[in-house]
Amino acid sequence: MHSSIAAMLDHSPRAAALLDFYKAMLADTTMAEGAVKDIKVSDYHSPNLPDGYDTVLGYLATHEPFLLSHMEEYAEATEEDDWWLAGRCKSAGIEPVKVPASLFLVREGVFEINSYPLEFLRERLSVEEAR
Repeated sequence: MHSSIAAMLDHSPRAAALLDFYKAMLADTTMAEGAVKDIKVSDYHSPNLPDGYDTVLGYLATHEPFLLSHMEEYAEATEEDDWWLAGRCKSAGIEPVKVPASLFLVREGVFEINSYPLEFLRERLSVEEAR
């Protein structure tokens, strides 16, 4: 797995720091393949997020963690949210910011994802907002 991550990253200092981050996270986990209950909440958080931004899974892990336990296919379950958030960004005249994927997604072969402004994530994903 480490060589897959390295292949996706360039040789910049930032890339080297990210590679070290992923290696440390992988060394620190004992998750059995497919065992969602053994995943730490921190595994859903992406590194190097801009201030005021988060990813769909990172936001859910922080604010609505119970929703994560009900998802079987994370990419499929959040795809509609990503489309909505990308459209919301476009209508506001801003671009989603690409960030390195969380450790959970790296294990699934995803290395980069979009992050969105927290206000848009709250608007779309907060259970409290929906009440």
